[in-house]
Amino acid sequence: GLGACGTTNDGTKDKVFALAAGMMGPQSNGNPFCNRKAEISLRGKKVIGTLVDKCPGCEGQGIDLSHALFDELADEAEGRIHNVKWHFIT
Repeated sequence: GLGACGTTNDGTKDKVFALAAGMMGPQSNGNPFCNRKAEISLRGKKVIGTLVDKCPGCEGQGIDLSHALFDELADEAEGRIHNVKWHFIT
């Protein structure tokens, strides 16, 4: 779908994520966080994702992963996962 950064993506194929709205701020298109890459890790697994959207339901430094990213870290049956570590690499 169309993300806050103004790009359209397919969450089943594209390794993209959304950043907590409070951290990203009110600006959408042209936001300096848009298109930054992050390393996301859980239980020894690491993936790289691109920031394309904001997540109004995420708190603090929470992120919302596309299905493509989530599936590389955990089984979707787990639902919301905690203890995910992430940091920007670009």
